[in-house]
Amino acid sequence: MTTSSNLLIDTHIWFWYMTSDPQLNRNDVTIITDHLRNNNQLLLSTISILEIAKLAQKQRIKLNQPTKHWVEEALNIKGVVCAPVDEQVALASCDLAMPLHKDPADRLLIATALVYRAKIMTYDKLSRSYIKKHYPYLLL
Repeated sequence: MTTSSNLLIDTHIWFWYMTSDPQLNRNDVTIITDHLRNNNQLLLSTISILEIAKLAQKQRIKLNQPTKHWVEEALNIKGVVCAPVDEQVALASCDLAMPLHKDPADRLLIATALVYRAKIMTYDKLSRSYIKKHYPYLLL
């Protein structure tokens, strides 16, 4: 599907990058920016779109425009590609090594990285620990 020069970012990193939130450290901002500048693909899972929409709906995050427009703007950045949760990703999420924490969104993100052969950037401690143990080649 894609090559290892591609990068999948999780929902929080995507939101922080798009909003210039200081929770995303400068080094990671540079990595993402350079990644796009070098004509690589930055992958966003459809599960992240769902998470952003739900967080905005529950008013846990504030977007500067309607969610649909915010997502469209993000997807219109050159090099940003939506990685759908298709049958391959869904099945791969069921084949992940166990044990894995119970958040299905995190399982789908890890499965997406596997299917799309992409590095993954996440600050989620449980996900990072799991990936480091079972799929260390996925970590950026």
